Amino acid sequence: MALSRLENTERKLAKQREITTAYQGVINSYKQKGYVTEVQIENQPAGQVWYLPHFPVVRLNKNTSQVRPVFNASAKFKGLP
Repeated sequence: MALSRLENTERKLAKQREITTAYQGVINSYKQKGYVTEVQIENQPAGQVWYLPHFPVVRLNKNTSQVRPVFNASAKFKGLP
């Protein structure tokens, strides 16, 4: 579910280069700070795992954080919260 949402987000961002660059900058900043980690397919943890889907929110009228990620912690997959 999170992967399909990521693919949809990437398709939308491909049409908006400036927003893509800003969003990548925020995500890279989160990686550097240790807030998020990139998932490596070959290093999947054992047992049940939940990945949070995310998408950008764009507010061009703001002076700070015009593009920010929103993590959808209430997302469901096959009826599971």
